[in-house]
Amino acid sequence: MIRTKIIATLGPATSEVRQVFDLILSGVDIFRINLSHGEHDSQAALIEVVKEARKKANRETAILLDTRGPEIRVRGIGDGYIDLEEGQTFTLTTEPGPTTGARIRINYDGLTDDVEVGDTILLDDGKLSLGVIDVDETKILTEVQNGGRLHENKRVSLPGVK
Repeated sequence: MIRTKIIATLGPATSEVRQVFDLILSGVDIFRINLSHGEHDSQAALIEVVKEARKKANRETAILLDTRGPEIRVRGIGDGYIDLEEGQTFTLTTEPGPTTGARIRINYDGLTDDVEVGDTILLDDGKLSLGVIDVDETKILTEVQNGGRLHENKRVSLPGVK
């Protein structure tokens, strides 16, 4: 009996039936879907892709759902990035609209209810940090404390905030 299992995490580069089929033929036993990324519809679609690929390959595989749950994420940057410089004022918003070098959208509508002036907001697993200067119903004005390059879909953390 083989005890070693190969687990492959599915994502944008492995979201088509053909790609999953090839992974099955390469020996993958378990397909992991990270529920922290994407929406319910896209995650359900990935499950269907695995089911179709394993039927085509005539081989059983498991599906592992990583249930850490949804996270607050940066949205609207697309394939590009934004460079944040220390001392720069920068706005986080829950409103739809264009992302610029001074404003990005966040996927959590309750963010403005949760933060206060003086709080720190971390971006990209803490690589970038922002100090909250002002908060209104849809926007949080911040000052960049630790700058750097910010890409799409990076995590937003609120240390010390409930």
